[in-house]
Amino acid sequence: MAATDIYCERCGEKLNPKKAVLLDLNVYTHEYRAEPWPESESQGGFWFGSACAKRALKGDVKKGGR
Repeated sequence: MAATDIYCERCGEKLNPKKAVLLDLNVYTHEYRAEPWPESESQGGFWFGSACAKRALKGDVKKGGR
């Protein structure tokens, strides 16, 4: 695995870095959004493919992992 390989947080699929979507996770509500949460609420950013990002923003995230 190359250092630049990124994988979807939801389905585990290898992503094209130019098309990947970075979503920020709220540590308290477990909600994702495109804009960063305040630092005190942010778990950090996680990569998604475009279809999985749409589902994550709707609250449908079941981690598939790699």
